Amino acid sequence: MLGAGCTKETSEYDVGVAAYKRGHYQVAMSDFDKRANQRDPVAEFCLGFMYNNGKGVDKDTEEAKEWYGRSIRRNYAPALNNRGVMYVRRYESIVRDLPEFAEEQITKAVKSFREAAEQGNSTAQYNLGILINRGYGADGSTKTPAEWIELAASQGYVPAQNKLAQLYQYGLWGVGKHLGKAVEWYTKATSSNWRGNGYPLAQHNLATMYYYGQGLTQDFDTAIELFWDASSQDLPSAKYFIGLMYHNGEGPQKISKKLLIGIRRHQNEVQLPLNLPLPECTIKVTEYRGTLKKL
Repeated sequence: MLGAGCTKETSEYDVGVAAYKRGHYQVAMSDFDKRANQRDPVAEFCLGFMYNNGKGVDKDTEEAKEWYGRSIRRNYAPALNNRGVMYVRRYESIVRDLPEFAEEQITKAVKSFREAAEQGNSTAQYNLGILINRGYGADGSTKTPAEWIELAASQGYVPAQNKLAQLYQYGLWGVGKHLGKAVEWYTKATSSNWRGNGYPLAQHNLATMYYYGQGLTQDFDTAIELFWDASSQDLPSAKYFIGLMYHNGEGPQKISKKLLIGIRRHQNEVQLPLNLPLPECTIKVTEYRGTLKKL
């Protein structure tokens, strides 16, 4: 489940945002606080974000909720989305012990995501699609889960582009299988500037399509390049595939020591005997699971 930060949609706040990006959180806090006291919903949202994540202050979810609440009362969509994420996290923390209270949290989350999604917030559209697909909030929804994901993807929201590609690749959520569209959406996600890099899950997924020749011509060179990009962002399954390709003689002749160290770091997650130029190591594939997806 994804929350929004205070750097993307608020770039006009030069002093606070520039300071935040440099890690000068006290300067950012001072600028946002001054604007928030003038009832600015963006600054209120940014303060909520900083309290919720402990940036420049001690983490304080109650104080974050207060600032998010002020921004929400001015109907600021990113704050609505982040309040939804807070409800989801609360749900996950109590669902085993207090299931009757947990359902109330997820109902509130759906309401917050829907309000933000209907304003056009792509993160909320993605989150709403994920929740509806899991059986929450389908009543009253104007769109199917896949339609919410597609709407977010069409606005350039990278996790939604990756998810939409998966729907096309495997024919999920009522979406017809279409490998060409899967390749198209994975390519968009890998070409994006996601936190300074391409999106690692999309890099991995597109690499597997090249590896197996699924929907395009089999190409080991392109596959290993994409796996390499994903592994540089510490994605264990990408390291597994690189090891597999070396084991099968499908990659370059030499493997870097840095990559081997990275593979070994995940040897408890992935298990496969590898005959590598450097000493042999053992790794095992990890299946990613969670109550609600958080990337």
